[in-house]
Amino acid sequence: MCGISVIWSWNALTAPARLHRMVAAQQHRGPDGAGLAVWDDEPAAPTGAARTHWTGPVHATWPAPAHGMRFGMGHNLLAIQDPDDAARQPMRDPSGRWWLTYNGEIYNFPELRADLARDGVHCTTHSDTEVLLALWVRHGVGSLARLRGMFAFALYDAQDDTLWLARDPFGIKPLHVARLADGSGVVVASELRGIHASGLVPRAWDPGALRAFLAAGVNRPGPTATCFTGVQELEPGTVMQVRPDGTSVHRFHTLADIDIADATIDRIEPLRDRFEESVRLHLRSSREVGVCLSGGLDSANIAYAASRMVGDGALQCFTVGAAESRDVRLAVQAARSCGVRHHLLTSPTTVAMRDVADMITACETPNHTWGPINQYLLLRRIAGEHGVSVLLNGQGGDEALSAYAWFVPPLADAIARRDGPEAAATWRAACAAREPMAPSVTAAAQAMYHSRRAWMGTFDGGACAALGLDPREVVRSDPVQYFLNDALDWAGTRRQQLTVRELPHLLRQEDRLAMWFSIESRVPFVDPALVDLCGHLDPAFLYHDGYAKYPLRVMQPALHAPLRWETTKTGYWAPHSSMPPLAAGTAALWDASAGMLATAGLRTNPAAVARLSPLAAWRFFQVLALSHALDDAALASFTLPMAPTQAA
Repeated sequence: MCGISVIWSWNALTAPARLHRMVAAQQHRGPDGAGLAVWDDEPAAPTGAARTHWTGPVHATWPAPAHGMRFGMGHNLLAIQDPDDAARQPMRDPSGRWWLTYNGEIYNFPELRADLARDGVHCTTHSDTEVLLALWVRHGVGSLARLRGMFAFALYDAQDDTLWLARDPFGIKPLHVARLADGSGVVVASELRGIHASGLVPRAWDPGALRAFLAAGVNRPGPTATCFTGVQELEPGTVMQVRPDGTSVHRFHTLADIDIADATIDRIEPLRDRFEESVRLHLRSSREVGVCLSGGLDSANIAYAASRMVGDGALQCFTVGAAESRDVRLAVQAARSCGVRHHLLTSPTTVAMRDVADMITACETPNHTWGPINQYLLLRRIAGEHGVSVLLNGQGGDEALSAYAWFVPPLADAIARRDGPEAAATWRAACAAREPMAPSVTAAAQAMYHSRRAWMGTFDGGACAALGLDPREVVRSDPVQYFLNDALDWAGTRRQQLTVRELPHLLRQEDRLAMWFSIESRVPFVDPALVDLCGHLDPAFLYHDGYAKYPLRVMQPALHAPLRWETTKTGYWAPHSSMPPLAAGTAALWDASAGMLATAGLRTNPAAVARLSPLAAWRFFQVLALSHALDDAALASFTLPMAPTQAA
């Protein structure tokens, strides 16, 4: 788990200090060391002609090269598999042709290493980095289909003067690319802050993305677009070839289509086997692995399977929340059932606004709700008090198993087409009887995720009036058309949640918050083989007798029964009623933001701003924080009440 930095200037040398600043900006992603490889000549020949430098975990002064830099790659190291210096990056192959800076974990690297050995390729370290590099040298782009894990990497072919960029199938690990304004090069980094630290790409909000976020809560404005001008994400499951004369993108992974199979309790073994295989792979580490335990089905199943594999009651699990809350009580039950070492970290009743601003800064991209604060508090305490560097988390279970309330309408349609309307009506009534939220809340959630206008009706909250925007034009804008959707069938809804909306948003949040505290967060449910298998489950089995995620309730029968059949846990999405009244008494802050919003073609109406809903005010507040428009004095005037039922 690490940080990536690359600068390639095609036509003129640039200052190596720019690369230094990129590495420094991402130091939280790799506190165990940092490395540079720099070319200062024309297309590198002879191969291996880079100047390299490495520093250890203590900050050191970077050397000041006498010459400028044509191409440079930097690396921040969080050593998980092999802490030995021989595994440091950027790593070169024995020929000196290929150079790699890589972020992630290849969980099946021992098997791949054995395959390479049978082919006569012998690795000298115990790192997955060397395996990835050797595999690429042997198989090129074809090696990507053989990887099980989360990864993003930049690989430079010094002989052909070509840069290769790749990202894992679901985009668990980030990779950002920016082309220089005059077309004379590219800048690549794990995080947005790395791109902007280069000083080669101005930090400016993309006007369309900013409008879509403030008005509608859209935080992914396109398949590669970000909220900032000139910076794109590499799409998950793709590899990009970059050369001075052009770029090309190839997709190496595509989400499999839904193919309903006859899955019953008696045929749960394939799912259990695939799930346990994923957990076993995700436990591979030279450092201790813990689990974030919420008391829900996803994390409880992970903790149960992992505890059996780790053995001796050694697995550490972590929960944050109020001890008297329902979700925390469920987490305690889960910990007892799994036989783990459980740490309950009490959450504060109020949160300092400095912490909220720090959380916003860590996330880099604004969130449509303020729920991430729970995860921020949990990860900060784990890093500060327990020193666990690797955590398993239950992200992805709801998306893979179609478990959100808004999956019910398209699932009912699928059952109606197959079994008839009466069967669908009976199934839907059973789901309604088990739904933890009030009927009105469930109906609103289902409408929001299948109607752009219904979503806008909830999320606008006065934002359009405050910005002088027509909601109808907002709905028709490209970011809203991409991120939101009208009625979709089950396959379309599932694909949207896995590749466009919920999962990409949650994975981005997972990566940024964990890495802010130098923690590697792993997500066993986000395994392509497991996700594809879940796409073969019968919708009636996914919600058998109205129980959402029914397969997880029967997959581990020894898990505490009351926990498995609990239906009242609502998760960590903060209810709107607990949102802070940020709009009240903060006119000066909004006035200060007028100039920043004007650069995006937006104007503010002070009277309308004062009437923003808490949800809309939260979006404005995040934009101010990410625009560095809030000072300590302003932040000190706020505290946020924490909802007593939340845990993480």
